[in-house]
Amino acid sequence: MAAAASSPTGAAGLKRAVLAYRSRPTRTICAMLPTHLVVGFVTALCLQLQKVLGAENSSSVDALSFAPSRYWDGIDGSWSTFAVQLGTPPQTVRLLPSTTGQSIWAVMPQGCHPSSSNTCSSDRGGIFATNQSSTWEQKGIFQLPLDPQHYLPFKGNANIGFETVTLDWQGYSGMTLEHQVVASYLTEDFYLGALGLSPLSINITSFNDQYPSLLGTLRADNHISSTSYGYTAGAHYHSYPLSTYGSLTFGGYESTRMDVTRNLTIVGGADTYRPMLLGIENITSGSSELLDGPIVAGLDSLVSQIWLPASACRHFESALGLVWNSIYELYIVNETHHSTLLAQNPSITFTLSTGSAQNKDERLNITFPYAAFDLTANPPFAGLNETVYYFPLKQAANETQYTLGRTFLQEAYVIADYDRAAFSLFPAVFPESGAESRLISIVPPEDISHATATEDGLKKGLSQAAIGGIVIGTVILILLVVAPSVFRICHGRRQKARKVASGVSNPWEKPELANDRTYDRSELETRMTSVPKHELPTSASITELQGSDFRPPLQEMSADPNSSGLCPPRPIREPL
Repeated sequence: MAAAASSPTGAAGLKRAVLAYRSRPTRTICAMLPTHLVVGFVTALCLQLQKVLGAENSSSVDALSFAPSRYWDGIDGSWSTFAVQLGTPPQTVRLLPSTTGQSIWAVMPQGCHPSSSNTCSSDRGGIFATNQSSTWEQKGIFQLPLDPQHYLPFKGNANIGFETVTLDWQGYSGMTLEHQVVASYLTEDFYLGALGLSPLSINITSFNDQYPSLLGTLRADNHISSTSYGYTAGAHYHSYPLSTYGSLTFGGYESTRMDVTRNLTIVGGADTYRPMLLGIENITSGSSELLDGPIVAGLDSLVSQIWLPASACRHFESALGLVWNSIYELYIVNETHHSTLLAQNPSITFTLSTGSAQNKDERLNITFPYAAFDLTANPPFAGLNETVYYFPLKQAANETQYTLGRTFLQEAYVIADYDRAAFSLFPAVFPESGAESRLISIVPPEDISHATATEDGLKKGLSQAAIGGIVIGTVILILLVVAPSVFRICHGRRQKARKVASGVSNPWEKPELANDRTYDRSELETRMTSVPKHELPTSASITELQGSDFRPPLQEMSADPNSSGLCPPRPIREPL
């Protein structure tokens, strides 16, 4: 009897043991799973908010205005320069922005030889003596990146190294950047030094020997919000009280220096060596057409003149009475004809296009007064021995030399947006000198990825509060959807455990969690890709300084220059 009595008790004990074994992990999972979900979602929420705040902080960086030197420099015209301090102690030089260059060029002392005038150093914008700087790091003697990078007949060698650079004059608290590539040169083909604006990395001795450009450094160090700039060369022929000096803005543009109602945007398709290619549909002066047919030209502020086909030069000669001087290879204008042209004041209109068959209807007209072409040349420019008036037109040897130089940028404002592989042209505006400037930061594409472009022109991305609200709302919605399911699952398991205890269900049955989901989180990231190019053939002692190739994503610039963000995918076509 005792044995019989112990049998049911043993069976019940075994059943309770099995049930305890099966129900214990179930209770643990059901107890812990909601907590884990909540913790996970809260962690994800914090990470997303951190990303949003970080992006907002990046995009909220102000555009950096680089004030002009307030000097008119040059021997081939009067050009607005920008003061840069090089080395320790600082040596100040005045430079011209270069839309095709990456590095900083400064004239070395040997650029003013003993037979030069006493004003040579000042005429060349100041000189930079590397041996007087304690922070100069020598790299070697190299060729300036001119052939075939610019296709034009210029050449020169340079002493390349690294130096501390400060933007603006001493005492003006300008931005200081260390270890910038500086080329100290002497050739008179570029009488004034240059400030490279391209963000491309600079190759020096090998494909892997790359160094950041000035614009690339500003972006990498978060001094500006995007890889972009706005620039106009300024125009000496406008007089006070107008603001006539050049304007240069990193990470954005100066909206008061351009006519925002008329513009042309070119996206992608640029030549590797000439990053800004555009179409010239026609050139007219009064009733005279000066161009036989459309051409594609490069925009290059490193050079002063405009290089056009020989046929176009002949049309200019006929319309304006110009005479080519084969000795100096200039259109020299004598005193009498100079007075006649000033009295007639003929205007010249360039009709620009994208140069693409896909956007062949997009046009921008920019009209130049004759004063824009009324330049003065001083010795030793072109081998001259006296000061003359000249017209800055050059005959191109072939189509690779078609170029719109600095003369063109006197009446044009360019915005270069490398994050979108796009640049835009606007007619330049000259506000009164007392007018308040208006700097607009360009937001990189990743910071406005949630923005949408509508036909009526939604111009701005979502604000920090809006994005944060969306993130929080989405997480709460997920919690509201998932939590009831988790509750039903865990509650069902408990019910099953109770039924097993009453002998209704198989104790080995394995309950499954239903409706498992995987939520993908995409990273919004844009990178600038630099691929080194092969270097030019070199001699044993001179190698080539060359920039790397650049292939950013092909996206378009927004139509609204007053927006704090430039919003693809709508191209600029219509006036605002």
